[in-house]
Amino acid sequence: GRMAEDGNYEMKDVCNNVYGISGKCETKMNVDYPNESACTYIEGIKIIRDDGVIRTSAVKKSKAAAVAIGLFLTIAVLLAGYVYYLRTKLGRAMINLSAASQATIT
Repeated sequence: GRMAEDGNYEMKDVCNNVYGISGKCETKMNVDYPNESACTYIEGIKIIRDDGVIRTSAVKKSKAAAVAIGLFLTIAVLLAGYVYYLRTKLGRAMINLSAASQATIT
């Protein structure tokens, strides 16, 4: 927001408009005219876990996703090992070539 002449901050119009049309559940608030138009909607989307944490969406474990992650991780590790193998093999080949070319020059 921006600061008004009296030193207080003013809300931007877009924030004021969005808040005005948003769904609210002001049942337990100390206001003169509580807006309770969205209480049933908000209650319907809340999921309370065993530890008391409120979640807004259900989290399910997927066996297919776990298998896919494991498979891709295994392939990535194998490819990294193969790249390392090829680099060291190429490095040894270059050393041997340079040693062979030095021997023929002298």
